[in-house]
Amino acid sequence: MITLTRTSPPAESGLSHWSTRTLADHLKRREGISVSWHYVARIWREENLKPHRPGTFEISNDPAFAEKVADVVGLYLAPPGGAVVLSIDERRRCRPWTGPTQCCR
Repeated sequence: MITLTRTSPPAESGLSHWSTRTLADHLKRREGISVSWHYVARIWREENLKPHRPGTFEISNDPAFAEKVADVVGLYLAPPGGAVVLSIDERRRCRPWTGPTQCCR
């Protein structure tokens, strides 16, 4: 279960990471092992596993991803004369900054 937690769910599932319920369901359907999602949650707590917080880079599903990466890396390695290269991270549910007391959530 711990090893499976550290791997990505099958591509056909459309999931980016496991949840306790999806892992328990997967174990029952594919491995013939019946465990409750409560048990999965307990194991994750004991092992300090947090699959919803990936610690590694995840490859995009965008078909033009490789081409876009090459363009961005090219800008960093050989920027045009006088150019400034900025990096922007698009995050869901991130609101525009409206003042010094409010932040993104």
